[in-house]
Amino acid sequence: MHEVSIALALVEQVKAHRPAGRRVLAVAIEAGAMQAIEPDAMAMAWESVVAGTELAGVRLDLTRLPYRLRCETCGREWAAQDMFAACACGSETTLPTGGSELRLVSLEVEDELATATQT
Repeated sequence: MHEVSIALALVEQVKAHRPAGRRVLAVAIEAGAMQAIEPDAMAMAWESVVAGTELAGVRLDLTRLPYRLRCETCGREWAAQDMFAACACGSETTLPTGGSELRLVSLEVEDELATATQT
């Protein structure tokens, strides 16, 4: 289950990018189809690695991105759910040009007013 290693790396990225003194509420990531991330497994891995830490209870929002393909025959590029999708021109000679992305997109943090009233 490679989702655990992804979740561990994500925790480090969240800690490095969160504003000082602010509580993280949610983390949004995008993952290309080649990452083969199973949403339920990723949710379980995230909950497991943040349990007992300052990130416990932080929501993880995963957006899965499609493959990006390019036709070797006509040069057309498009998004597809199937890496072996044939081109509209009929050619089956396609190459993936995207789908391996894995990005931390955003952090939702508690606003300063809420943080100030809790202290």
